Amino acid sequence: MGKRKKTGNRRISVPEQKIRMAMGVYPGRTRREVKELLETEVTRYLLLALLVSLVLLLGSAVFFVTKAGEETRIKRPDAGSSSVVQKVQIETENGWKEINIPIEAREYTSEEIDAFYAESKEYLDRMLLGENTTFEEIQQNLYFPETVPGKFSVDWSTDALWLVDAKGQVHNETLSETRRVTVTAKIYYGKEFRRYERIITIVPKAYTSEEVSLMAAEEKLKEWEAATRTEEEPEVPKELAGRKLRVPRETGWSLGSFLLLLSVLFPVLVYHFYFEKLEDCRKQRREEARKRYTEVVTKLSLMIVAGIPVRQAWERLWKDYKRTRGEQYVLTQELYVTCQELNYGTSETAAYEAFGDRIGVVAYQRMAAVLAQNTTKGMQNIRQVLLQEAKEVMAEERMEIKIRGEQTGTKLLLPMMGYLILIFTVLLVPAFGMF
Repeated sequence: MGKRKKTGNRRISVPEQKIRMAMGVYPGRTRREVKELLETEVTRYLLLALLVSLVLLLGSAVFFVTKAGEETRIKRPDAGSSSVVQKVQIETENGWKEINIPIEAREYTSEEIDAFYAESKEYLDRMLLGENTTFEEIQQNLYFPETVPGKFSVDWSTDALWLVDAKGQVHNETLSETRRVTVTAKIYYGKEFRRYERIITIVPKAYTSEEVSLMAAEEKLKEWEAATRTEEEPEVPKELAGRKLRVPRETGWSLGSFLLLLSVLFPVLVYHFYFEKLEDCRKQRREEARKRYTEVVTKLSLMIVAGIPVRQAWERLWKDYKRTRGEQYVLTQELYVTCQELNYGTSETAAYEAFGDRIGVVAYQRMAAVLAQNTTKGMQNIRQVLLQEAKEVMAEERMEIKIRGEQTGTKLLLPMMGYLILIFTVLLVPAFGMF
């Protein structure tokens, strides 16, 4: 005989409650299969966790060994940053004492600043022009970057702020001749800074003939406004500088706009509400017919068991509803339509099925199917079938009434709680006031 392979000692045992829980996760497997699967998976994951723990343990040992000695260097903050506080221990007669030393940010050497400035100057020469092509002909706005590569801050200024402001906006709309402007920037490298200067030439803004004409018209309008300041409602001239002039009407919803919109929407609204009303009427008729279903089935079954044919029973039922409910009653109208169809040659099967389809209630459709089957194939127990149908409908109605009663009780719960709180308030507030 071969040796039996032992595997039980190689896996970690799993509690019984875990096995029962896993049975629902793995349907179709036996308890033994689930137990072996869990033990294998748990063993595998625990071995992996032990391996990771071992690596972490070795890493921590290396860290503590390398950090066991004394620190000999202190990391200084980068240039431009805030100072930090460094803890240092000093040996005294009573042992080691801890003191705090403020460490300021690193300062650049002159050689480093000069190298940074050379790079910054090239960067500013490229970016300053903005959409302009040359410093000798500036018409568009300049671009004043707030920082340069290396995150060094820049402060800008000009010697003619009315022409070029501190944001680089050029105001040459009223300039009549070229003007030279000096643009200055201070580039800060920590506490040190270097000055950047660039002389530019601002030229008058180039206007098109259309823009010149509009500017002239605008000046004349200003003159007209100044001359008519004593008038409450001055009349705007119809022409100005050879061009027609008009005052636009105020935008917004006016009565005309409202009437225009209403003229478009009114047919749509009428169409919608018309069919909405028809749908409500149809639902009301269907509900009224549904309430009388038991009565209709009972009367039909009684007349049929008395030996009256279905067609004659149907006509008597119509006359009965006409006498008791009137000609406008829903069942009176539907029964009359069926009688007319039968009189004009429609088969009884088609007439009864059409009756059920018009009303749209499932119970009436079932009754019509029973009557149609009786007409085509004949049914000995049609009375019993109709009475059984009536009993089922009555049971459904009782269940529906029960559900409505429960819903009504739930809806009344909140008002009852409100009244209860009010009663407690009326009783308890005076009682507390006596103490």
